[in-house]
Amino acid sequence: MKLSLILDENIPKSTMESLEKVGFQIFSIRQNRPGITDKEIVKLSEKKKQPIIILDKDFGYLVYNQNLKPYCVMLIRIKPQQPDQIFEAISTVLKWIEKENIDLNRKFIVFDGKSLRIRKI
Repeated sequence: MKLSLILDENIPKSTMESLEKVGFQIFSIRQNRPGITDKEIVKLSEKKKQPIIILDKDFGYLVYNQNLKPYCVMLIRIKPQQPDQIFEAISTVLKWIEKENIDLNRKFIVFDGKSLRIRKI
């Protein structure tokens, strides 16, 4: 069974649709809870035990400066941020996590298109 994912509002709709087509269960902030705060998204991640996929660094501040504890954050830092490139980057991270059987609980994952860093939260 594929992971269930929370997609931040800045993840394009077409990226979400591509992830759904390959079997991921998606909770889209854009569609389900537009305008909620990042703190509320962190709480949602913890409650649902699902990783948050983001394109900006705001959650790093919440995790490391305000000591909030989401289940998992996956920061995709690629340029350009076109929907198909975002999908490919997310797919790469998720395939690697599955292959290596990585426990996502309390992890902050950063992928820049070349390297993957995983830090414990």
